[in-house]
Amino acid sequence: TLVYGGDFNVTLDKHKLKATYNPDESTLEADPFRFSLYARPIFLQEKRPFFSKDLDIFRTPINLFYTRAIEDINYGANYTYRSDKLKAGAVFVNDRDQDGNKRDFFIARPNFNGKDFTLGSLFIHSNNDGLKYNEDILSFDGLYRFPENPVRFQFQYANSWNKTDGVKQEGAAYQLYSYYQSNDAGGPFADASYKRVSKGFNATTSFNNQIGLPDNYDEISASGGYKFIFDRKYFSDINVNGGFYRGRILEDNGSLPADFKLQNNVYVNTNYKVAEWLRFNQYFEYNTPNDFDQNGE
Repeated sequence: TLVYGGDFNVTLDKHKLKATYNPDESTLEADPFRFSLYARPIFLQEKRPFFSKDLDIFRTPINLFYTRAIEDINYGANYTYRSDKLKAGAVFVNDRDQDGNKRDFFIARPNFNGKDFTLGSLFIHSNNDGLKYNEDILSFDGLYRFPENPVRFQFQYANSWNKTDGVKQEGAAYQLYSYYQSNDAGGPFADASYKRVSKGFNATTSFNNQIGLPDNYDEISASGGYKFIFDRKYFSDINVNGGFYRGRILEDNGSLPADFKLQNNVYVNTNYKVAEWLRFNQYFEYNTPNDFDQNGE
C-alpha cells in the first residue's frame, strides 16, 4: 500500500505556520528505556518537530497540554506568534488512540509578558468519536516577580466540561506556587506548592508524574536548601536540600476512602560537582502512605 505524507512550514516575520499529513516518525530517536519502582507515570520528552519547537508557548503550571498524549497523527496544523510582549499559539490535530479511535484536538493559548508579570490563558477542545467523548477546558494562569527580591508567585485555575455518551460532568483544578530563586552565585532557595483537582475534572492531554490520577486528589509540597559555590577545581559547587510532599484522595471513589494518603514523604538530597566531568548525587526518602490491613480496611 502506497501512503503519501509530508510537512509544510512557512515563517513570516513573527508568524510561523506548520502543517503535517501522515508524518514519518520512523527517523525519530527512540525513547530511552525507563521504569519506576513506585509505579508512577514516566514523562517522555517530545521529539516530533511538529510540536518540539513550540512547547514553551503552551507550558502552564498544571501540565494540561502534554503533547505525548497525542499519538498517531493523521494530520494537523500549528500556528505560533512571538513578540516581546505577546506569545500565542493554536494547534489542531487529528489522530488515532491506541484502540484506533479517531480523535480531534484544538488547543489555543495567548500569553502576555509584562515587566514583572505574565498573564495567560489556555483553551483545549477534544473529542473521541469511538468513545462518544468530548471535553472543553478553559484555564487562566499568571506569574508575578517581585522587583526588589527573588521571590516569585505563580497561579493557575482551570475548569473542565466533559461528556461521555451523553452523560455530562464538570470539575475544577487550581494550583498555587511560590518560590525563592537562587542564582549562579549560590545562596538559599525554597519553594512551596498546593494543587487541588476536584472530582469530575478531566483533561485527556494532562500529565501528573506524582499521583497519576485524572481527578479527585490534592497535593502539597515544600522544599528548601542552599547552593554553595567555591572557586576551586574540585567540589566547586555543593547543593543541599530537603522537603516534604503529600498526595491524597479527596473523596471516596469506591476503591479508596476519602483522605487516603497515596504518598506522604520527607526527603533529603545532596548534589556535588566533583569535577568538570563528574557529579555525585544522593537522595534519601522516608515515605509513610496509608495502606490496607488484611481485612481491606
